[in-house]
Amino acid sequence: MSNDVAAWLNEAGRRRLGPEQTEALLQRLSGLKEGTAKYRRTFDRIVEGNLLLVASTVEKLMRRSHSLHWGGPLTVDLLQVGCLGLSLTVQRFDVTRGTKLSTCAVPWIRQRVSRWLSGHLSAIYVPENTLRAAYAAYRGEKPGKIAPKDPAITLRAMQVLNMTSLDARISKSQEGATLGEIIPSPGEEEKPRSQSESIKMLRDVMAKAGIEPHTQDLMLAYAECGRIDTSARRVNMGSNKASRVIKTAIARCQEVI
Repeated sequence: MSNDVAAWLNEAGRRRLGPEQTEALLQRLSGLKEGTAKYRRTFDRIVEGNLLLVASTVEKLMRRSHSLHWGGPLTVDLLQVGCLGLSLTVQRFDVTRGTKLSTCAVPWIRQRVSRWLSGHLSAIYVPENTLRAAYAAYRGEKPGKIAPKDPAITLRAMQVLNMTSLDARISKSQEGATLGEIIPSPGEEEKPRSQSESIKMLRDVMAKAGIEPHTQDLMLAYAECGRIDTSARRVNMGSNKASRVIKTAIARCQEVI
């Protein structure tokens, strides 16, 4: 375990609050006006007092992954991301429901960490609703209401999640070769297409499908970043409209492929 992780855990343990203390502070927070200095102090104390909950949740997620090592370089980053989930829980917590903070916080922490990992470590971007459906399929559960209607999309997402990073260690420890170091390099004839070639191919397909230039720009932006909101901003279009336009364009492209 790195010194940074050890220091983070020691500080979290030093500031730890018991369940009764947390409940009392949550009751006090519900009666304070948001934005005031007293509200902020109480809010921060609740978050600081429950950092070990973040640590235990992140540790479980990392130990379930074959490519992540608890105590390794990414641990502190994931702990900080998990703190955002805890902060959101405290901000939205309703003391009148009678639930424990930990019951509400764990799903939020998991969501934030999973979303961060999906956006930073995966070579292929998978939308969050598809990611949830894939994890549900792994666990043998029914997909949620926002899951993709086409089961093939969920299957593709499961295939993506099964991909192993070339930077992953062969063993659980952080010593030894990575997967990329033991796989021989492909020959020159096996090199993947360049980005410019891929863009040209996509433009040719869209032109064949009769898609207008403005929509083509939107599609190229979406292909680059995988996020509808970001793509929409690049072409000065609303997110809702961009979502409909992309869906229609994809369907038209599929007809000519």
